[in-house]
Amino acid sequence: MLRYCSLPIRPDAPAVRTRLYRNGVLLDEQLLSIGQPAQMWAELPLPGGSREEYALRFAGCAEDASRALAALAVFGETRQGGTAYGEALRPAVHFTPRCGFHNDPNGLLYYNGLYHMFFQLNPYGLRHGNTHWGWAVSRDLLHWTERQPPLRPSEEDGLIYSGSGVVDWNNTSGLQTGEHPPLVLFYTATGARYPSDRGRARQCIAVSLDGGEHFDKRGCVLDEFVPMNRDPKVRWVADAGCWVMALYLEKNDYALLYSDDLLHWQRGETLTLPFTAECPDLFELFLDGDPRQPKWVLFGSPENYLVGRFAGRRFIAETELIRGPAQPEGQGKVFTRAALYAPQTFSGLPRGEEIQLYWMPTVFPAMPFSSCMSLPWRLSLETTAEGPRLSAAPVEAVKTLREQTVALDDPALDGFEGDALDLELRPGFDSPEGRLLLRLRGVPVLLQKGGRELVFPDGIYALPEPSAPLRILADHGSVELFCGRFHCGLNTPLDPGKRGLEILTQEHCRPEGTLSRLRSVWPQSTG
Repeated sequence: MLRYCSLPIRPDAPAVRTRLYRNGVLLDEQLLSIGQPAQMWAELPLPGGSREEYALRFAGCAEDASRALAALAVFGETRQGGTAYGEALRPAVHFTPRCGFHNDPNGLLYYNGLYHMFFQLNPYGLRHGNTHWGWAVSRDLLHWTERQPPLRPSEEDGLIYSGSGVVDWNNTSGLQTGEHPPLVLFYTATGARYPSDRGRARQCIAVSLDGGEHFDKRGCVLDEFVPMNRDPKVRWVADAGCWVMALYLEKNDYALLYSDDLLHWQRGETLTLPFTAECPDLFELFLDGDPRQPKWVLFGSPENYLVGRFAGRRFIAETELIRGPAQPEGQGKVFTRAALYAPQTFSGLPRGEEIQLYWMPTVFPAMPFSSCMSLPWRLSLETTAEGPRLSAAPVEAVKTLREQTVALDDPALDGFEGDALDLELRPGFDSPEGRLLLRLRGVPVLLQKGGRELVFPDGIYALPEPSAPLRILADHGSVELFCGRFHCGLNTPLDPGKRGLEILTQEHCRPEGTLSRLRSVWPQSTG
């Protein structure tokens, strides 16, 4: 039975370098904010043996070390298991880790009926740091089961930053040894254990040869070009006849690299995407769903992209940079309002099918976890007067969570409540001056100018398709809004006392639609 050394974590406590030894041999080293009362517990795994074999040592100022030593260290079972996934503010339908801080989705892949979601994780604190890759699996993109982190910091790698994953169906790498094709994870190894240290950022791989049950590190495949180049996104590109890696370099620059075997890479072109940085995504969609019109999308954070094609081993952009739908117009720096950030798509799906996830940096007060993922979105590419544009909608599986639904004109709407609500709305404006103001779980949403303009808590937006139906989903820590080619999000804890829908103003409109309560995806109710 796995045992733990559990240390109390208080986010506002000074961080100390904490080392765990067994018989004088270093087992683990993390930067921990140790203090009481505990908001979560840092659980350092113990491989076995007696309590006397282990020792904790703390590196820092004398005051910090004294505080750490005074905090209770418990050797035994996990301290979080009793309340895991049942906390009062745990999102009902959005993925959150059992404990700790998480951010960017990484290594998303689908193989043998199972979705694998990896993500940046600090399992030992509630702020960014100690970066591991967390791991969860699902058969429907909604009900996730966490596994132990497959990639942990080490002296050789340093911290483990973002990356991607692929299924090597044709064994181009030559790594296959059994019935399963290699599942290959690409990640950035920073070469430094702590952000204040200077390391050499290299691109490394980890491989599973047993269908995704275990991953083993296989070392570096690409050395550093510029300091802290990172976030490798890898896809097979049939038109290029090879694997393509999009790699963030610095400022607004990205490199494309090409490989026949996933192990040896040749650098290609450098692309500059204004207002864009970090976390590239690369995926293929059929324009208007037509397999005769394949297009590749090169995507960067927060939500900017190019649409184009590959002519051999070169990307040909067919559009200018397209700004994300919820970004302000005009010149400026990289837009980092960050309600939705670091988007990534799943590899391993049928050609032309793309599902994307975002990180939502919600801070949940007094909870043992921080941040959540967006709901999974299905992407499409549509012809518009301005050229091809992405459109997004929640995956159909979200509708299977509906446990009760009422129409907006049903008297039962008054008093209808839920922790997670799914609103499908057709505003029905009959005048260019029409207005509709509603509050969903206490969050105001105003449609005005006949539906041409949206007023949301984080901004005012022009809607490209005023007549399009809206889909709005609210949970404990987020609101996500979809309207054709437009979407936006809000990341904030919602008032637990406001769990319904209020229609406050309707002028020159007859709203129609339904409101559904969504059941929790967790084994315990979220309250």
